[in-house]
Amino acid sequence: MHFNAMPVVIRDTVYPSHQEAAEAMGVTPSAISQRLRMKGSADTVGLGLGGGVPGNTNAAKELTILGVTFPSRSQAAKDLGISRSQLTKWIAPTASVAQRQMLLAALMKYRMQCAKR
Repeated sequence: MHFNAMPVVIRDTVYPSHQEAAEAMGVTPSAISQRLRMKGSADTVGLGLGGGVPGNTNAAKELTILGVTFPSRSQAAKDLGISRSQLTKWIAPTASVAQRQMLLAALMKYRMQCAKR
């Protein structure tokens, strides 16, 4: 059985596969398997702040998109309901008009959800 098809527990939630867990966390399946291999647990995957590999000096940095500030790229992607890799592409200087429009739509949806709370 391939590791992507194996169940995994992350922060007390059981996911039927690494792939489904990765989608829920906004990371890649390899990020989950790497965290399991390095730390024996995937509980810190997708958290951004404090979730990195020991010794990694690339601490999470705040990200502001059109006036909305997120504590990290991972959190921004999670809040916007997209993957971290999508977010990275959409905020890049080389992003297409369509990608920028999708980012704006996701941000507007997020702002509406926040306003309802």
